[in-house]
Formats: sequence, C-alpha cells, structure tokens
Amino acid sequence: MSKLISQLNTRSEDFQANANAMRALVDDLQSQFAKVEAGGGEAARA
Repeated sequence: MSKLISQLNTRSEDFQANANAMRALVDDLQSQFAKVEAGGGEAARA
C-alpha cells in the first residue's frame, strides 16, 4: 500500500479554529443524545 502524503498543518490557526468549532458541535450533539435518552425535555416527560 502506498503512503499518503498530506500538506495538512494541525498547528495552523485555521485548523485549530475548525477543530474547536467541530468539538463544540459534537459536544452539543452528545448533549442532545443524552436529553433524548433521558426521555426528552420537561414537556415530553410531563
């Protein structure tokens, strides 16, 4: 198998900003999953 060569710079400001934005989105998604697993919001459980 041939080796893939990348120009990606994980230390660049753009990469860091994108990684932080994605991390925030993933955290929000996990929070939404937890809410669904708990049975939904207050209105749904009432």
